[in-house]
Amino acid sequence: MKKSRGALIVLEGLDKSGKTTQIKSCLEILKADGLDVCQLSFPDRTTSTGQLISSFLREQTILDDRAVHLLFSANRWEKWKEMNEWLSNGTSILVDRYAYSGVAYTASKGYDLDWCLGPDKGLIAPDLVVYLSASSTVLESRSGYGEERYENKAFQSRVSETFEKLKTKKWLTVYSDRPIEEVTHDIITPMRNTIRGCLSGSLESGTLWKDG
Repeated sequence: MKKSRGALIVLEGLDKSGKTTQIKSCLEILKADGLDVCQLSFPDRTTSTGQLISSFLREQTILDDRAVHLLFSANRWEKWKEMNEWLSNGTSILVDRYAYSGVAYTASKGYDLDWCLGPDKGLIAPDLVVYLSASSTVLESRSGYGEERYENKAFQSRVSETFEKLKTKKWLTVYSDRPIEEVTHDIITPMRNTIRGCLSGSLESGTLWKDG
């Protein structure tokens, strides 16, 4: 039997690639379409783990890389039950970063990719991942670049290479070093189609890393 549900749509990309801007833009359009949609950002800095992560990212706290990786994963697991409930009730979720970022950033420090994948195994698999790609020159020119840990050209280049290893058929790569409206135009239709496919029951749900 087909089961109607909300869609999980993730936006990934390097720092300052435009994820937050595009989620805001697309959320407004999808709600105007009459669709039930909400948004999440990871890390969720409002939780206890999120506050510790925020302190680390601002270079106010020193933590072991492996401990940080597990903290990021725990931060996502904290929302697992709530996300499941939303999706089951027909609410679609637009997510600013997900497990792929956690894996890409830690693996780019030299840690084993399989180990990096482990903590997030079993999380809800996205129905669509929109990967925003932009040149390093454009990223570095954007407001706020360099204010947090990891925002430097050499490291971001390694992260980009790791993201390429994680891509599956559910990923859509869109170049974001263009006007905001052009980028939104390129991703809003795939988002609409994914949401409607989930609501109609034609798209099956899955888990990481088995189904996406």
